[in-house]
Amino acid sequence: MPLNLILYPYRLYKLRRNQWQCSSKLKDLQVKKLRVLIQHAYYKVDYYRRLFDRAGIKPKDIETIQDLVKIPITARKELQSLPKRAVIAKDVDLNSCLNLRTSGSTGMPLDIFLGNREIISRWLFYRRMYFENDCRLTDKIATITSLRDFRRSKKWFRYLRISQEKYISIFEKTKDQLNSILEYKPQIIGGFALSLKNLAIEIKKKRIKIINPRIIFTTAELMIQQDRKFISSVFQADIIDYYCTNECGIIAWECKEHSGYHINSENVIVEFIKEDGMHAQDGEAGEIVITSLNSYA
Repeated sequence: MPLNLILYPYRLYKLRRNQWQCSSKLKDLQVKKLRVLIQHAYYKVDYYRRLFDRAGIKPKDIETIQDLVKIPITARKELQSLPKRAVIAKDVDLNSCLNLRTSGSTGMPLDIFLGNREIISRWLFYRRMYFENDCRLTDKIATITSLRDFRRSKKWFRYLRISQEKYISIFEKTKDQLNSILEYKPQIIGGFALSLKNLAIEIKKKRIKIINPRIIFTTAELMIQQDRKFISSVFQADIIDYYCTNECGIIAWECKEHSGYHINSENVIVEFIKEDGMHAQDGEAGEIVITSLNSYA
């Protein structure tokens, strides 16, 4: 346990420093992580070995991000049709993994398995986003989410009264969610954009003088500007939106400048692929394709 108290803050410190690196250094880091992941996938995951062999490529053929176009894109439907062991690394014990399930908003849900390495990595990326948006170690955070969420409460963090987080189910009635927040009195509130909009409607309808949080974090549905202004005005707090999936964690997030999204380049490679399979250039439309750099299970 004392080792965790040293390693977690140190890794978080490194992540926070990374964002100020020049783009070329960040790209070098991505490529380094990609090469290690490609080797792992080819030699330890049956599905990816067969995929590479059918495409006539070997790990040495993927040397840069541009080389990723050589790998056929894996669709969710393909993963759903395969036995679990075909897509899980050979040395991974499924019983020790956390099993997530996607929401199914775009079709049939998909099971995702996370080892301890991935859980810790995702937790650190969440914390970087929080701290870069003026969150504090002692803040109380209330998150409205699915209770199947991957995050695990760190008992030793709670003991030190840092990173206190309460989870509220999205399946609870809005009035019950509101009661939980009023009782908990968080400085930070996060959750699905629609849930927070419904919460704001309930607060305004009942004219409740809620303890105003400093920051609201939203995800899932992309908010229209009108909803953003409404939620912000009711809570009297700035809104920070982020783009994430159960498949790979946080992909990108806003900062207080609200001039776009910062891609978590140490966590994912984001490509925009045209119908011909090539990378879209500036101004061209493309499908978003994600390669998770920290998915080893």
